[in-house]
Amino acid sequence: MKPHLLGLWLLAASAQAGTVYRCGTNYQDTPCPASQPGQVIEADDSRSAADRKAAEVAARAEARRAEALRTERHAREREAAKVVRAQAKAAKPVALAASRPAPAEKPVLYRPLPASGPRP
Repeated sequence: MKPHLLGLWLLAASAQAGTVYRCGTNYQDTPCPASQPGQVIEADDSRSAADRKAAEVAARAEARRAEALRTERHAREREAAKVVRAQAKAAKPVALAASRPAPAEKPVLYRPLPASGPRP
């Protein structure tokens, strides 16, 4: 089971105030099979209604702040990418000119010499 789904499931189970069984790495509401040792976890939520409400409000506020920070980070990354592209565009002609090889002399082509002997 994925960790985030497990957390949601445990939260739902705790709201119902029941017994949860941990069978290896799985959590379930039925006892573990005899072949797999398990552990009983009491999932009672002993917080008051006001405490639960305050925790929910704090969690929503943290989620909003996280979203704002994510949006801010994406904006900064876009601006940084624009700067890098502008710098690369400005540096490209210089880099290309520096990387071009010097003009080479025309290659000398060699022709085979005629065979020595009488010419017709």
